[in-house]
This record gives sequence, C-alpha cells and structure tokens, in this order.
Amino acid sequence: MNTAQSTADREIVISRVLNAPPELVFDVWTDVEHISNWWGPEGFTTTTHEAAFEPGGTWHFTMHGPDGTDYPNRIMFDVLERPSRIEYRHTGEAATADVKFNSIVTFEAVEAGTRLTMRMVFDSAEIRDRTEREYGAVEGFQQTVNRLSRQVRHAQEKRAIEAVIGRWCETLSARDLDGLMELYAEDFVLYDAIPPYVSRGLAAYRQNWEQCLPYFPDEFGFDIREKEIEISDGLAVVHFILNFTSPEENHPATQTWMRATSCLRKTDTGWKYFHDHVSVPFNPETMAAVTDYEPN
Repeated sequence: MNTAQSTADREIVISRVLNAPPELVFDVWTDVEHISNWWGPEGFTTTTHEAAFEPGGTWHFTMHGPDGTDYPNRIMFDVLERPSRIEYRHTGEAATADVKFNSIVTFEAVEAGTRLTMRMVFDSAEIRDRTEREYGAVEGFQQTVNRLSRQVRHAQEKRAIEAVIGRWCETLSARDLDGLMELYAEDFVLYDAIPPYVSRGLAAYRQNWEQCLPYFPDEFGFDIREKEIEISDGLAVVHFILNFTSPEENHPATQTWMRATSCLRKTDTGWKYFHDHVSVPFNPETMAAVTDYEPN
C-alpha cells in the first residue's frame, strides 16, 4: 500500500520554495534563537522551556496567542539529518494535549534554493478535521511558514553582514586598503576617537588608515566582543567592543578597548558601511578618557 495515499485523508501538507540553501533553512528550523522568532501563526510569540534539537531530544515550549491565551506544547524528535530531514512527534500538553500528530519535514535542494515540505500526520481524519476546525491548523501552518521564510531571509542577511565584518578584519590586517575601501559607500562618514574626529568620504577615510597603520605592529588581529546585529528594511546596525591584538606583547596599539557602532546599507553590490562611530569611555570627574577599560 502506498503510505502517502493511505494517510492523505488525515494529514496536512505545506510546501514552499525558499530562496536559501537547505543548510541555512535547516539551521533556522533547529536553532532556538531562530525558531522562537517564527514558530506559530502571525501574532504569536514563543517561550522555550527546554530545547534539545537531537534524536531523542525534546522541545518544550509555550505559544502565546495574540489574545493572551497560552498554549503549552511538547515536541519529541526522532530524526534530525542535517540538512535534509526532521521527524518529530507532537505530543501536546495541557490545553493542546489532544493535538497529537507525527511530522516529517524535508529540505530538498532545488535551483531556486530549498523546497521545504512539512507533513503532519494525525491518528485519524476526525482528529485532523477537528484540529483544523478548532485551531485553524491549515491557515496557521501557512502563516507559520510565512514567518519562517522571513526569518530565513533575516538569517541570510545576518550571515552576509558577518561576512562583511570578516572581510573588514581580513583586509585591514593585510593592510589591503583597496580591498578595505570596497566595503564602504561613497558617502561614508566616520566619527572617530582620534583626530581628526570626523571624516567624510572614502578619500578621507583611506587617509586616516594610511596615517595610522605605520603605528601598528607588523602582525595584528582583532578581539571583537559583545557583537549585536540588528537588521530592518535594508539597513543594519552593528555594535561591539573591539581591541587590536598582536604577538608583540604590550604594543601600544593593543592596549585600548574601543566601543564601535557600524551602520550598513544594502546595495546592488551587497552590504556597505555608510557610518562608523568609534569611542572610548571617559571619566566625568576628570574629563579624561578611560583607556584601561576592559569588557566583562
């Protein structure tokens, strides 16, 4: 007997092509930081109590409806094969204890990205119909996939920005100023912690580094901490704490932690920096810069 045909009257199937590779879609599906941002219909939020995305693991969570109703849920994972397949059992809990089904999620590589298929199989057609009637399951799952699609796009953009930050570190440590300037928009503005304090345009910014790099050690890298990336409508803000590192012990260029905020804009050729703000703390009693600050 064909299994798909035998379960057709008691299943819900949602399929969508997402413009991202299977590895990324799978990661967004199985990372608690991501899944809390997309699980459930529009207007729902999710609180995770326990998460073990592994065979035999459990995801225990509560969905919070727009009307304030809480829906406790529990999922038990049987199969997680990155990046192609997830199988789990939804056992429900409390108010959702009667909503039980087995689910198979597949991630198929296609030319446009990933064909995501989510198949939920219920014990009977009656349970399937009641779940749709009482919970609006089909529309709810469609909205959930819409939210997943948006989260995947967000994850793609975040990875692209991470790549720009990595390229910044790579080109600067190699003293490749031509490569460094490719990361910046023509209208770039820098608010700096050192003179001239404000630089406008690529020529001025390049001149800053031409003047600074001779004072750097021959070999240097970066210690970047507390990095946060926020993205919205083609703009991104990155803030972090930065220190230069070097094998040359106690080199002057490596003695000060700086606070930095970078603003990027998405263009036809990728994400570009259009503003940086670099500073050090100061003591208001002495009005002196605090150069021995260290992050926690």
